[in-house]
Amino acid sequence: MLVREIWERMERRAPACVMLRGLLENVFAAERLDRLFERTARSQENKTLLFSTVAEIMGLVALKVRPSVHAAYQAQKAEIGITAKALYDKLQRTEPCVSQMVVRDSGARLRRFSASFPEAAAKCCQAIASKSWTATTCGAPSDV
Repeated sequence: MLVREIWERMERRAPACVMLRGLLENVFAAERLDRLFERTARSQENKTLLFSTVAEIMGLVALKVRPSVHAAYQAQKAEIGITAKALYDKLQRTEPCVSQMVVRDSGARLRRFSASFPEAAAKCCQAIASKSWTATTCGAPSDV
C-alpha cells in the first residue's frame, strides 16, 4: 500500500520527527486537553470555544509556526468559527491553575516518553517541555 510505503520511508529518513509527531499528537490531544480543563477550571466553561482550540493556537505561536496569536487565529479563523475578541477574552480569562495543570501533566507525559527514546528524540521532548513551561507561565504574549 502506498501510504504504508511512504510512512516507512519517513520512519527510515527521519525517525525522531515521526516519533516526535506521534508524541505531540498524544500529549496534546484535544480530547485530553478538554478533559483536563473540565477537571481543573474553577470558573471558566468549555462551551463556545474549547480549551483545546486555544491551546492549539498558543502551540502554533509557542513553537514558532505562526508569529503571533493573531496570525494563528487568522490561519484558522474559518475552522474555529469565533471572533478574534472571543479568543482574546478566553486567553485573558484562562485561570492560572489550568495553565499550571497543563504544564505539569504534559511535562510528566513528555518525561515518561522521552525516557525510552533515543538521545536526540529525548532532547527534542525536553526542549518542547521547556518551551511549554515558558510560554504558559510567563503571562500573556505581547500581542494579546
